[in-house]
Amino acid sequence: MQPQQSLANGPQVAGPQGSAALAPQVPQQQQQVDGQQTATVLQELERMLDQANVYALENGQPVVARLTEDLEELIETQRKLILRQSPFAESFRQAVATTLQQGSQQLQQQPNDGALQEVVAKIQQASAALQSGSLQPQSPQQPQQPPAQTGPQN
Repeated sequence: MQPQQSLANGPQVAGPQGSAALAPQVPQQQQQVDGQQTATVLQELERMLDQANVYALENGQPVVARLTEDLEELIETQRKLILRQSPFAESFRQAVATTLQQGSQQLQQQPNDGALQEVVAKIQQASAALQSGSLQPQSPQQPQQPPAQTGPQN
């Protein structure tokens, strides 16, 4: 039982407590924001893959339908792991990034009428971003919370 968790703004990784516990909050909050952004982009790709899957089924492209369904399942799982801050999210992220690369290559090899080009581009973007560890370009971050300095910390 960790009674100190109830004092924090959210769950924290076990580590040193006390005045030093305030320092990890900003990075943790940033990770939560990055995780939300990642989950949002993955959800968008999930929707695109679902639409591509329906299109492939309607147009007699079973290989494309299977590929899009498989990729959609992987992305859904990754998104869920991120949202619940699973300890497996990071190692699964790497596997998903590699699988997305392979999937985009396989989709490009399939005969299509150009309808998949936007999906393939989004898959490649998500794969590259997952490999780099973020789905958002790293630009100067706005501070999420100014450092709390309320009185002497002695």
